[in-house]
Amino acid sequence: MTTTATTSTPTTTDRVTLFREEVKRFISFHKDGSFSNLPMTTSSTSLMFDDSMIMTAATFNNSFISTNSAGSNGGSGGTGHLNSPLSPILNNNNHNNNSNSLYSFDGSSIFNSTTSNSIGGGFPSSHILDSLSFTSGERLWILHVIERLFKNLIDVVEGKDDVYKVIENLLVFLFNNPVNTTDNSNSSNEQPSKRMKIDDQYQQQQQPKNRLPITTRILSIIDLLKRDLNLTSKSSVKNDHKLLRILIGKVTSIQTNSVNQSHVLTLLDGTGQIIIELGSNSDIYVYESIVLIPYFNLICTNSTTSSLFSLSMSSVSRFSMIDGMEPKRVDLSKLNYLEVEHIQVLYRPQSHYYEKLLDLFHMAVEDKKQQQIEQQEPITELDPADTHFLFEEFIFELFKPYSTIAQLKAANEPIQSLNTHGQVVSKSAIIHTKPSSNPNHKTVFFFLQIKKIKPNTGLPPSISDVQEPDIFIIFFEENLKWFDLIHVGDSLLFVDVGCCKSNLKSEKKNILVMTPKSCLFSLNNLKLHIDLKYHSSSSSSFISNSSSNSSNQQQQKKNRIVDYDCTITEELNPQGIVGINAAKLFLSHYRSNLFHARGLRVGNKIRLENVHEIKINNELVGLGMCPSSSIRFLKFDDKHLQNYVPFSKWSLEKDHACTEIWKKYTITDSYILTKLLKKLLKKFSDVFENMDSFKSIFQHKPLYEYISNLFNIHKMEENEQASYDCILAHDKKCVFSESNHSNIPSLLKLTRLQSLKSDRISIKFNNTNAYSLIGKIQLVPQNFEWGKISLVDSNAIVDCFITGISEHHLNKIWKINRFQLNFEEYQENNEIKSSNYLQFSIDDCELLSPIIDKSTKAYTNLPYQSLFDDFQSLSSMSESSKPISNVSNLFILLLEKTVHLGLIELKAILLTPLLPMVVIKTNSSLSINFPILQEGQCYFVTGATLKSSEFSMEPSNRLVNYEFNLSTNSILKSIAYVNQETKKDIYPKNITARMIKDLSIPVVWVKPSFISILMKLESKVFNIKFQNIKEISEYKYINNDDYVSFRGLIISKKIEILKSGTILLHLVCTDPDDPGRHKISVIIKNFYCGLLIGSVIDFYFLQVRSSETQLDSGIPPKILSNRFFYYKLTNAYEDIDLNLFDFIDTCTLSEINKNSFDQYFHSIVDVVSLLKFELSFKCKECNVGSLRKCFCPGGLDRFIFNGKLECEISDGTSVKNLVVKRESIILEILNFSIETYLKIKEHCIATKQTFAWEQPLQNNSTIGKGKPIILDLSSKSLSNNEEEEEEEEEQQASQSENLEKSIPLRNFNKWRDFINAIPELNNNFKQLLQNRTFSVIVKKLDIFGKQLLCNNLKLTNTPEESWKIVKQQQTNK
Repeated sequence: MTTTATTSTPTTTDRVTLFREEVKRFISFHKDGSFSNLPMTTSSTSLMFDDSMIMTAATFNNSFISTNSAGSNGGSGGTGHLNSPLSPILNNNNHNNNSNSLYSFDGSSIFNSTTSNSIGGGFPSSHILDSLSFTSGERLWILHVIERLFKNLIDVVEGKDDVYKVIENLLVFLFNNPVNTTDNSNSSNEQPSKRMKIDDQYQQQQQPKNRLPITTRILSIIDLLKRDLNLTSKSSVKNDHKLLRILIGKVTSIQTNSVNQSHVLTLLDGTGQIIIELGSNSDIYVYESIVLIPYFNLICTNSTTSSLFSLSMSSVSRFSMIDGMEPKRVDLSKLNYLEVEHIQVLYRPQSHYYEKLLDLFHMAVEDKKQQQIEQQEPITELDPADTHFLFEEFIFELFKPYSTIAQLKAANEPIQSLNTHGQVVSKSAIIHTKPSSNPNHKTVFFFLQIKKIKPNTGLPPSISDVQEPDIFIIFFEENLKWFDLIHVGDSLLFVDVGCCKSNLKSEKKNILVMTPKSCLFSLNNLKLHIDLKYHSSSSSSFISNSSSNSSNQQQQKKNRIVDYDCTITEELNPQGIVGINAAKLFLSHYRSNLFHARGLRVGNKIRLENVHEIKINNELVGLGMCPSSSIRFLKFDDKHLQNYVPFSKWSLEKDHACTEIWKKYTITDSYILTKLLKKLLKKFSDVFENMDSFKSIFQHKPLYEYISNLFNIHKMEENEQASYDCILAHDKKCVFSESNHSNIPSLLKLTRLQSLKSDRISIKFNNTNAYSLIGKIQLVPQNFEWGKISLVDSNAIVDCFITGISEHHLNKIWKINRFQLNFEEYQENNEIKSSNYLQFSIDDCELLSPIIDKSTKAYTNLPYQSLFDDFQSLSSMSESSKPISNVSNLFILLLEKTVHLGLIELKAILLTPLLPMVVIKTNSSLSINFPILQEGQCYFVTGATLKSSEFSMEPSNRLVNYEFNLSTNSILKSIAYVNQETKKDIYPKNITARMIKDLSIPVVWVKPSFISILMKLESKVFNIKFQNIKEISEYKYINNDDYVSFRGLIISKKIEILKSGTILLHLVCTDPDDPGRHKISVIIKNFYCGLLIGSVIDFYFLQVRSSETQLDSGIPPKILSNRFFYYKLTNAYEDIDLNLFDFIDTCTLSEINKNSFDQYFHSIVDVVSLLKFELSFKCKECNVGSLRKCFCPGGLDRFIFNGKLECEISDGTSVKNLVVKRESIILEILNFSIETYLKIKEHCIATKQTFAWEQPLQNNSTIGKGKPIILDLSSKSLSNNEEEEEEEEEQQASQSENLEKSIPLRNFNKWRDFINAIPELNNNFKQLLQNRTFSVIVKKLDIFGKQLLCNNLKLTNTPEESWKIVKQQQTNK
């Protein structure tokens, strides 16, 4: 008769105890060799698993305890410590109610197990097996575990007993943390598969549940090192989270002969060693422990996916770390590595420093119990919830006394050994300093900044928290192993550390030093029980926080230090930039020579600590990591593994220039400079082949450094980076985050200048931080527009007129700091045409790059010295022309350049001992050189042929000795003459030694006497007599047909094109020293650039032409150009303020018609009615046409007027339309006060709208009705793509030029509706109907003059007086 004993349901602790005993029996049978005769092979044990065994990541994470603060075993043979409440295997109570996941059995079940059928016939029944309660799958899987772990760990631990201890702890841990450890799917919420047969379902329901993950297998590290494809430990099937693979090994440091690489943590077993990147759940006690890694991602460096960062390597190079090769051969970027989110300690050797303290703790606990027994007191049992706290409290008491941080900061003498504790507030990067000859200098290190331990109260920081003293502790050599195991916020106990003075240059600071004898202990559990008198705070705030309450709030506003949790969205690029969420993470200054960016891939979640906000153009573009910042991995993604190729140091070599930039400049400046260089690379692709082009040496430094200085971007001081200053002085000033710039320099697009309409008047631009004009100077054919030269980039060509330009300035890239945009308008074929060009001086330019095209390098390496010497000897043989006739190469000093019959003629002096004067006639192919030929410069000319040696006189009374012709292949090259003795005196005088070197100007060394001769010659030949305009207008000292030279201020200009195609410039000039009193008319054949209204010009050798009637009546003569004419712009009157009202005679509106060619007209008019009114504004900083797209900070001052006013004007002779675009003129016409206008402007900007009204066409004589328009320009999403940004800028420019065509119109019936749309307009239009008369300066917008553009306007006193002035002037005409 069988009696059934009634038993209560065992507790979780009882079940674990029973299961442990069962495991021990299994292991004891294995030790005795009871399984040695089983017919199983290695392959069979790895294949015979049940696929219904599921282990999900979500379930496992819920049951996973805080990592292993005491996951030890208490010795290689005993189990005492594992039975203590400190054991993580026994400390998990999360599954008390999970009856489905635990195998229920009583004590007798161990000896009365049910006989199971063998799986696949591979596991025979026996008395030994029947005595064990494991299922068939569990028995087979345990044998697999034993076999694998003996193979993998026998060489890692001390002996077999240690391996068995690891196996025991592993099985007990997996049992105590069950994750669907049955093969019965009925307990799951999921429905059985339709394909499953009913019989199979019945058989599965009859089988006992598996308590162990029998579908997983233990991998060896060699298996991972051999792989070429990325791998995850979980199933890759969608919505399937089966745990397929686990790893067990020893956490240690990389095995090389270099202690400077000990910060690289690895997992070691008997087959190999692989690098591991740990998540935030690890702590310091996992080091030198045998651990279980249930979830991991394997990242392979030899991925088959093609990528910029892919690297081809052999298996030998990947295994070099474990094959005992030289340390120099170990390339960490070529090694596969693991991403490990969770890690569980299974075993520590008794020699582990943590185990020694654990032994002492248990001895103390037992002693206390014994003492309570002897004293007959109640025995106090340890509460498992308080065990970790009590252990840390035991450690804390053990190492007393402690030095406080305040005491250590104030210490005056070094301290060899001390104990202290603190909370980590910042962790630096692994810093690799420059090699030092001092053997005591540590080249690889990292710092922790610690403060007094504070509990986590969740309260905001107080001022006392921020002012709490801190101290830095340095780790190097073997202590580098703690780098990945310490996190910001950890509370640590430092035992046996030293204290000394730092090498900080600004001020000496005390720092703590970790020595080989130092130890670390965690106080994270003790911290929760510490009762402190002040609140907790973090040294930084999250980005979402608006401000900090610290006393450093002003500094934080400028450059806040924050913490931020984010997800990686873009891979790391060679510039050290990672995409995070909707921003960028700048890693470059966090990166050292030992940084390999493991784990920084798309999908991984990270926490950024102590990072800097980086703002560009007043927008937050990302976060910057300096050496005091740190990264913590929160979650490793397993969804984006397939195509991921890890970062490699080779990728840095791909972009040398960018890599160097990020090492020398601050985070913000590096980003700005890199963006600037990429813009230049795109604009001048024919000059810069790639980013390495910017590494070429110029002025003893890389070209990118020279360019950065042009934009006031200065690199960091080297001594600040090389020392500890960047970390120890981080709280006061971070050298990596400081910057004088907040905007990326905007390069004006030449295409924009090509099509710029503006007000169709000349506009002056001065260099600002907001924009820069950059271009390469090249020659262009002259045709009838003499003096033009081109400014080019890869996309456009813009005409320019450059004063002082010479041949050596060509084909180089220049930064133009000041320039003027000129508009030349003329009538042709019944329409008004416009020709715009830039005007600037070469003195207002800075050389940006000396690199020139290969095609322009010809004649740069000619033997100029020998050619000059030959030229001197040949021409000095005789005074006759015979030697000269043999000369084809000339060295000349240019005196004049003129244009005759469309060809250039040069007057020059041959630089021979006799200094003869010559005329050099060119052909049409050489006319292109007109802009670069400057009087007073020296040139080398090839291909010259002597035409005649007849003597002739020039208007300057200079005798010409010879005449030469040049061939089509002739070249003209600038030459500099240098005193061969002093090596300082240079001629021409405007050439400097720096220019010779930077612009590659050929040099000819001459005697000091030669330089003296040139200096004296210059004072003679360039001394041309000038006459003033008063003398010319009054015919003093001149006759008809005389040649005159004078200085004149141009006050009027018109361009006339004859039927023959000849261009005539009609100018009116006055004396710049006495403007307006005397005037003369100048007529110049051909178009010459730079002759603008308001310009002061030196005219040479114009010819006086006047009729007898003019001579008799005293009318000033007309001055005409001729073959000897040339001109120069003078800078002596740059700031002259030309008021056209004082110089242009008035005319009636009817006189402005098809036959009037003047550029400007002066009339007295009344405003009859309004036709159109547009109120629009744009930001002058970003130049964005839509207010909704502008995010620049500042007030109303940063917005400029962008609208216009159209009205009808009349003077009694005609009615015309007047277009006004200038803000001040519109205010004058509408009679608005400044206060009223500012209110209107404020309303438009506040509503971010553009308001417009237009009078109906059928009734354009009154202001009564109209159709107001409200422009509501919607914003587009900002793009991170630079090309898309440029396209958007172009669209915005086009939109701002012709706004009316793209705006939505909203019709109103009454004018009052428009006024009501802008409340500030309500009471300000009543004065419009009053009669007001204006004096205006206008220009024609159409050939017939029906529409005029207002250039200037002023209110006359009274209408009566105004008309009186008009009548009087008409009478005078």
